[in-house]
Amino acid sequence: MESAGMGINLALNMKKMEIAIRDLNTLVKLSDLVSKDLLSSSLDAFVISAKDASRHLSRLESGVGGAVDSIVAMNDYAINSLEAIEKYEKNKSAISTIIHSTNISPMSREKIAETFNQAAGVTESNLRRLIEMALATMTILNQIESQLSVIHEVVSREEGDTEAKRDEVLADLWTYLGANRDKLNRFADHRTLLSQVANHRSAAAMQVGGTIVQLEGLAADLDELRERVATPLLAHGTAVPLKVHIETLRKGVQRLTDGRNRAKVKEDAILGIVMDGPQHVGIGQ
Repeated sequence: MESAGMGINLALNMKKMEIAIRDLNTLVKLSDLVSKDLLSSSLDAFVISAKDASRHLSRLESGVGGAVDSIVAMNDYAINSLEAIEKYEKNKSAISTIIHSTNISPMSREKIAETFNQAAGVTESNLRRLIEMALATMTILNQIESQLSVIHEVVSREEGDTEAKRDEVLADLWTYLGANRDKLNRFADHRTLLSQVANHRSAAAMQVGGTIVQLEGLAADLDELRERVATPLLAHGTAVPLKVHIETLRKGVQRLTDGRNRAKVKEDAILGIVMDGPQHVGIGQ
């Protein structure tokens, strides 16, 4: 869960990419590149997807916090319920004694099982929702990877075309006589612009790839935790000791809470840097 704490940083980086590519696309639209229409439309598609991805990453980050709050609240309810059962079973001195006692009333046993199954159910449903959110975000990021591949292909073709035309002009006799300077300057501008697009595309590809890796780790972590929490639910009515149910729930909640606390420290540090003052917006900064 700690990896989800980087959600705000990932969202900010995605927003930086969106802004940087949008600004760069303005130059592309004003250029006279042969493939400027295709390149511009590809960059537009990337900007739209990056904006969508940033929004999903922010929602995922908020979803993690909301899920932890919901699980912890349910856990508190479970503890309070057990304390009420403890008072009811006056001949028992602790919850652990109640669980292991053979003299506990059937009604109390049923209440304990119901309480922890409710708590585990809340945890499991929250984790399912987070997994779905993480997978939806990864789908968008995979789409962005495909868009970046198209941009790379267009830029590569345009670079080859620009270089070929430049060589033709350089081989022209008039060039040796001092003419064609405007054409050469235009080719130089093209090469500079294409280089900027290529560099931004490479930086974006690295950022997107790294984000996908983190989300894949988060999804795997959530799924493993969900299966662990769901085990007592699936085993309801079997001979699984209630102590196993309790420990499973407590470990799951503790893991979520600890990860969220560490993530909060990272969030505060990132937001502190952002709020310190205006900074130049650029990919990877």
